[in-house]
Amino acid sequence: MQPNSVSKSELKSERRFFSDFVYGLTVPVRAVTVIFEHPKLIALSGLPILTTVVLLSFAIYALLAGFGSWAHTTFLNHSASLSLIASVIIGLVLVFFAINSLTFLSSLVASPFNDWLAECTEHSVQVPNVPPQNLARFIRVFFVDLRKTVLSLILSVLFTLGGLIPIVGIVFLLGISLLNTFTFVTYPQSRRMHGIRASWKWISQHFAMSLGFGIMTTLMFSIPVANLFALPISVVGGTLLYFRK
Repeated sequence: MQPNSVSKSELKSERRFFSDFVYGLTVPVRAVTVIFEHPKLIALSGLPILTTVVLLSFAIYALLAGFGSWAHTTFLNHSASLSLIASVIIGLVLVFFAINSLTFLSSLVASPFNDWLAECTEHSVQVPNVPPQNLARFIRVFFVDLRKTVLSLILSVLFTLGGLIPIVGIVFLLGISLLNTFTFVTYPQSRRMHGIRASWKWISQHFAMSLGFGIMTTLMFSIPVANLFALPISVVGGTLLYFRK
């Protein structure tokens, strides 16, 4: 009887782990639904994206314009076909690097909006007792977020380097996924003055959900151009994930 009860308990635990993992994977989809159900969230999500696209467009135009002038001067004494081929190849390389810088650029542009977006998400899904914002709380939250951001940057570099190691690199890649979850559940946690230790404790307590959500956000950020939309979806998703419990 005892072995049978243990096996049933283990089976229940495995099913719970799987259901929580799947829930974490699907939270970004739920986040998209919530965003489109509330016009204010659409505006807060779209404004950083629009700003990033405008800045990127000007950057690409400036790069190509400057490159065109340089190519014309450099290949002036060569054949027209060679000049054209070289210009197209190098131009495409420049555009590729510009597009793949979207994640970094969008993160910079959206950083002032992210906490506001997370707070509005709480109101939109009717989270009770949303902490009121004032100057003193804003300053305290800022320093909590600053410590978490520094830790995230350090761990991100270490995990990325570790991910290059054959075989064991998969462990570091999973670490990057959990780090993404840590980043996006930070907004509602920091507003409640939960520090680094409390954040990691929450992730360890809800490991399956955190892993599923982190894997999905990592995939979203790895797709060029689509990663532009991944940031607001992840901010809203991290808030939904946190308040599921």
